[in-house]
Amino acid sequence: MLFKIGEIARAFGVTAESIRHYEAKGLIHPKRNKENNYRVYSEWDMFSLMDSSVYRKFNFSLQDYADAVDSGTLRQFHQTMKEKSSSLKEQIFREQLLLEYMTFWQEQLEQCILNQGTFLVERVPDMWFLPIGKKHAGDDLDGFEITSEEMAAMASMTPYCVPTFQTAFSQLRADGDIKIVRGGLIFDSDLQKTGIEIDKEKAILLPEKIYLKYAVDIGDIGELNASVFIPVSKYLSERGWKASGEIYGKYLARVRAEDTYHRYVVLYIPLKSMEGSSCVFNT
Repeated sequence: MLFKIGEIARAFGVTAESIRHYEAKGLIHPKRNKENNYRVYSEWDMFSLMDSSVYRKFNFSLQDYADAVDSGTLRQFHQTMKEKSSSLKEQIFREQLLLEYMTFWQEQLEQCILNQGTFLVERVPDMWFLPIGKKHAGDDLDGFEITSEEMAAMASMTPYCVPTFQTAFSQLRADGDIKIVRGGLIFDSDLQKTGIEIDKEKAILLPEKIYLKYAVDIGDIGELNASVFIPVSKYLSERGWKASGEIYGKYLARVRAEDTYHRYVVLYIPLKSMEGSSCVFNT
């Protein structure tokens, strides 16, 4: 039985031009209909295309398959299959890693939705904080002096790094100002597992410890101020708990409502102990 090029193309879900590529590679050998000079394809051409389809599903390119066919030995098929298999395993690993982080991020968003304005005490595994730019006052990005190369490096590390600001209770003023804020990136995933390399001379290791977590809307750009931390200070004071070290604000997402952006962050306040003096603003 003979088949027209359109029938072959429809059967394999490709274009007629694709079928001609197979011809050009010498993988199928159509004949000419003597009556109208159209290409016609035999059952053997059909089975040759089915064979190539198998290997194309194994991520062989058309050239990979043609080279293996023309090699005259099965070794080329075996070697190429080995390479494609290794590549697929790496892809599956990366996709699984991404799925795990997506699940983690989904949980972070859900916690923010369910617990916004409330407090959670949680033991947090090791994190790395990579400062970017200079320290600056308040919610001001003037301290961010980022080159295009640094920006490209940051983009390459997403989604396994999160924009974050760093401050401390000692920097919060009763008049609402924040004396010093520093921007940076938080890496809260296994760096070795993700394959991300950071400059550990510049990055700060945040060892596993207990944090008070507080999800909050810090408002539009430029609106971050000390008032955001008043509920935190009050919560600590009421319990006689003591904070220790810098506060980190991990950005989760921003949404726009009525032409105003709302930036949602999770504050991480390290707890030195759950006993002792409270943490209050400087005056």
